[in-house]
Amino acid sequence: MFLDVTGHGHPDLLIAAGGVAQPAGDRSSTTAFNLNDGHGRFTLAPEGTLPADGESTGAVAAADFDGNGRIGVFVGAGSCLAVIRRRPAASSYRNVGGNLWT
Repeated sequence: MFLDVTGHGHPDLLIAAGGVAQPAGDRSSTTAFNLNDGHGRFTLAPEGTLPADGESTGAVAAADFDGNGRIGVFVGAGSCLAVIRRRPAASSYRNVGGNLWT
């Protein structure tokens, strides 16, 4: 998903990841955030920009959820047949400025 979370007028890139092949908590299922340098080149955001949740992603939405003027992100986890008794997690990330998310 392209969205300008840094407020610099250049769309950054959020890449949802996951699938049913990885076990719950696998780092390869973590959503990745890539920063746009303003020239269309993207670099992986510093570790900790988004928490490493290890959940397989089923849906992503972006909006100014809290009215602070910054785009936040909702990441809904997908279901996994291998762990049918485990409820998949969903996370809302509030953009608190710069590259800091809570």
